[in-house]
Amino acid sequence: MLKMLDVSYNRLFGSIPGWIGNITSLNILDLSENSFFGNLPSSFVPQWISQVYLSRNRLQGPLTNAFYGCSELIILDLSHNDFTKRIPEWIGNFSKLSYLLLAHNNLEGEIPIQLCNLIQLSLVDLSNNNLSGPVPPCISLRRYSDPVRVYMRTPIGSMTQPVEVTTKNASRYFQGRILRLMLGLDLSCNNLTGEIPVEIGNLDKILMLNLSHNKLTGLIPQSFSNLKQIESLDLSYNNLNGKIPQLTQLYFLAVFSVAHNNLSGRLAGHLRWLHNLRHSRIVAMRETLSFVDLHCLEVAFLHQ
Repeated sequence: MLKMLDVSYNRLFGSIPGWIGNITSLNILDLSENSFFGNLPSSFVPQWISQVYLSRNRLQGPLTNAFYGCSELIILDLSHNDFTKRIPEWIGNFSKLSYLLLAHNNLEGEIPIQLCNLIQLSLVDLSNNNLSGPVPPCISLRRYSDPVRVYMRTPIGSMTQPVEVTTKNASRYFQGRILRLMLGLDLSCNNLTGEIPVEIGNLDKILMLNLSHNKLTGLIPQSFSNLKQIESLDLSYNNLNGKIPQLTQLYFLAVFSVAHNNLSGRLAGHLRWLHNLRHSRIVAMRETLSFVDLHCLEVAFLHQ
């Protein structure tokens, strides 16, 4: 029985054949890094599939019913294609989904509230789309805790396919055991509006949060002080105002950017936690800044 079909990193082209859905034993499908084009066939993968990688092709059109009923999905990577229309509401039926990667497409509309039904999510990347509306306050993330399930009972042993993650201002590929440790939310480069939900501060195990390049307004939530494990926090290129909250307990923070906002107030002693940073970009009003010793850090005070 065929459990894994991997033709990634080739020069294959044409439409994706519908017969793939007839391979009922298939657990993992990897067609990434090819030149497949056209719309996805309806129900083109078997119902019990658990990992799908279609990234970096030329696929297009709406997602429609391509994955409808795939209740065993754990990893869905459709990034770097040309998918359009809305993220389907039926995505909320993927109760086991841990990794949702839809970045670099042309998806539009609001982020479906049904995403909040997915209590197993570890990594969500919806960046570089045309999504609008508010940031859902109910998104939850948890570390993937079952190595047997994430390795998917494949005949090739305990290796998953690599997953691309952007963190600390760089794109990296993670696979295998290290992937289980990744917790992140990337909604950058969209048209999201409204305030940052204070509930985001409840994601106390998150490692990376990127809400940059949107149209978010209001204050940076004080609840961000609860993000004790965070390593990369990017809120740049929004319309945030008010003061930078005291984030003195974020000891693992390596990248912090709030550049190109409308923040004001003082950079006083409560920013001494910056000694842990590798990169920091802060925007504030020049006349109210009070500096601390930042040692050898790169800190750019940018003015709009």
